[in-house]
Amino acid sequence: MIPLFRALRTRFGPEMRLTVVTRTNLGQMLKMMDFVDDYASADDRQHTLWFAPPDGRKPNSTPAWANCNLLLSAVSSGRD
Repeated sequence: MIPLFRALRTRFGPEMRLTVVTRTNLGQMLKMMDFVDDYASADDRQHTLWFAPPDGRKPNSTPAWANCNLLLSAVSSGRD
């Protein structure tokens, strides 16, 4: 993942904010080591509801990271 983070920063410049959605402990470590600017927990209820089938015509939740310009998923089952 770290080579990917470096490549993204090179491509989009230092003003790009990099947030990773992962398990809490991995996200904390990546942020402490300055590989990412922020992290969101994949165990958070908002995150889980985002990937659940909608209950109507709008998403069940909209986590803050969902409004990003580029989303890379490394934990997808392929059905997302």
